[in-house]
Amino acid sequence: MRSLLVALQEGRLVELTDSDKKAALELLSNLIEAIPSVPPTVDIFRMVMEREAHANTALGHAIACPHARTRHEGGELLCAAGWSPTGIDYGASDGVPVHLVCMYYVPTGERGEFLKEMSALARAVEKEANMAAILKSSSLDEVRGHLLNWVSQALETLVPSTHARMIQIARRAVAVPQEGGPGLRLVDVIVIEEKEPRVFALTDDPTLAHQIESLNGLATNLERDGVAQAEGYRIIVAESKALSASRVLYKCAVFLV
Repeated sequence: MRSLLVALQEGRLVELTDSDKKAALELLSNLIEAIPSVPPTVDIFRMVMEREAHANTALGHAIACPHARTRHEGGELLCAAGWSPTGIDYGASDGVPVHLVCMYYVPTGERGEFLKEMSALARAVEKEANMAAILKSSSLDEVRGHLLNWVSQALETLVPSTHARMIQIARRAVAVPQEGGPGLRLVDVIVIEEKEPRVFALTDDPTLAHQIESLNGLATNLERDGVAQAEGYRIIVAESKALSASRVLYKCAVFLV
């Protein structure tokens, strides 16, 4: 959760006094666009709103992670966070108002780091006491303290950043989920472009694999938006790699909601 830690250190945690979703996302977009390393031609707010139009980025349990993926090779993963004391009607699948919004700027070369950040956030949210502390907070300083605790928890469980090891960690995280808690799976999806695209999901969960492979328009959504969703889960592309002229591998985080 390095980028969240940097955001806390550099003052990019703000109170969202406006409970309107669009206004909140515009404010956080402006915070990221003000960072000198972000190219001046990047319109983060526009990219975030376009993604929201295709797939709501609320993860449930009062947290949302909107993000802008760019094709810029350089730059680092950046974050800005907002706390809403009253809650934002974000359109979350669980119907719970969003109180914590973590927005990310994701250059092409940082999609793997983005996946790790999302994994760490998912593990933090799984701990009921973490979100309860955010919901009970009465000041921005309290929220900052709780988020620093999240970062500390993530550092305590830091593991080598190899895909195989991350899969093992994710499996343990969802093996015995807390009641009502979100689950996370890391899944490889291979798309073979022929007359009709064929999709293969590589996971040890046959039911989840079948659901992913049966999702209408999955290949198009992964390529165009980097996000796909259906009842019960949401897929976010962390990185993609062309295996050949007709085969693309997508490394995905699948949030079970």
